[in-house]
Amino acid sequence: MCRGHLMQLHEQMDKFHERDVRVFAVAPAKPEMISSFLQAFTGLPFPLYGDPDKEAFYGLGHVTMPKGKLLAKAAWAGVTGQVKNIMPKDQKQRDVVMTSMKQSDVYIQGGTWLFNEDGELLFEHRDASPEDHVSAERLLQLTDYYLAEKPQS
Repeated sequence: MCRGHLMQLHEQMDKFHERDVRVFAVAPAKPEMISSFLQAFTGLPFPLYGDPDKEAFYGLGHVTMPKGKLLAKAAWAGVTGQVKNIMPKDQKQRDVVMTSMKQSDVYIQGGTWLFNEDGELLFEHRDASPEDHVSAERLLQLTDYYLAEKPQS
């Protein structure tokens, strides 16, 4: 789970609610890990579901980044200062992150999917790397675009 991306979505939830958009997240983790995460990182205003067997991830075409490539990216980001606060300062949160790194697939890349109320796929993005998320602002722009395209009844 990319905590930063979840927090970015969290910060924009009022705007998603104004547009009557339901947000949820899926993580490649067991229910116990999801529960621990939600206890440590309280206040997430949308559901977080676990996909421990990664059926949804693989079914939607997500890929696992090679371990060496991801570790090299993380090391480079740390050296250049591009990534800060990889580990939370709060001990409970830190423990959850450490456990997650040991027990969950931190190499599978996530993505963003936008569906209409009929379940029709409007937009899809598979992250190519950990920093390749669709920003909350961009997702709001896409939502506005698709809402404007929606036939008026």
